[in-house]
Amino acid sequence: MHKSIEQIKSHHERGELHHAYLIEGDGEVFREDLLNLIEKILESPIHGNPDFWQHKTTLFGIDNSHELHTRQSRMAFGKRKCFLIEAGSFSVDAENALLKTLEDPTPFNHFFIIFRSKDLLLPTLLSRMYILEDESTLWNNEAAGFLASDVSERLKYIEKFFSKKTSSTEEKREIKRRFSVFLSDILKELHRRMPLDGKNYEVYTAFNKVKKYADDSGAASELVGEFVALALPMIDFNTNKSLL
Repeated sequence: MHKSIEQIKSHHERGELHHAYLIEGDGEVFREDLLNLIEKILESPIHGNPDFWQHKTTLFGIDNSHELHTRQSRMAFGKRKCFLIEAGSFSVDAENALLKTLEDPTPFNHFFIIFRSKDLLLPTLLSRMYILEDESTLWNNEAAGFLASDVSERLKYIEKFFSKKTSSTEEKREIKRRFSVFLSDILKELHRRMPLDGKNYEVYTAFNKVKKYADDSGAASELVGEFVALALPMIDFNTNKSLL
């Protein structure tokens, strides 16, 4: 069983099951474990059960939040209701609506949200959930590989985050979201590998400013990507030291 799902199981066994969990990472890795937990341990059948709702989508929008709120407000047929949401991204309106649902949930309702990175969600929404971080996701591995690469390899790699002129608005939004997640994973790797002192402090400060700029809807990913490729030090993962 995946580590994050084991934590939820432990909470249940101690009688401390939280009403809402944010499970960071790739759902393909642990979705089956989570479904087994819901069905076998929480005793909520996942087939033909009106007390269970599973929704997977690229963009979780305001209509999805309204549907979730309606479903969670209904009377349960069993002892609990479980909601499993897996989204590529959330609209701001959807997050605000979801916040209201989680602030005052119906008793014995439990929400499980699978999402790539908590860094892309509103802090107020995060405050209403128990966060289970997954440090072994593909993105973190890619971020580590990026930091260990030389400048030429980095510049080639980040081209995947640049929109093409022929890209649709939705494709551009998704590329930008993935780039923001990638920058968040780089920041996690930096925290794991480099102490926050001396020259490293300057690196952190500069990177955080660039990341905030990148999260702006009008920011140019090309400029941000080139800065990250050129400015961040290479890291020797054998010693966890930067090669400045």
